[in-house]
Amino acid sequence: MFIGNELVDAVTINPSRLHMPGYIQSLRMEMEENNEDIIDLGNEEPKFYIDTVPSSMNKNKVNN
Repeated sequence: MFIGNELVDAVTINPSRLHMPGYIQSLRMEMEENNEDIIDLGNEEPKFYIDTVPSSMNKNKVNN
């Protein structure tokens, strides 16, 4: 979570929960709740970015 150009908070995404409806939104709400004092003091809305989500498609396969 960024406010302005400052990183305020970050969480790790659990790839096994990505299929659950609302999972990403729940992470966002949790970060907003944990940092509501900082958000209230600022004049900007927080921005959220997802950086690198692990995928089984990206795993190296071992040839037998």
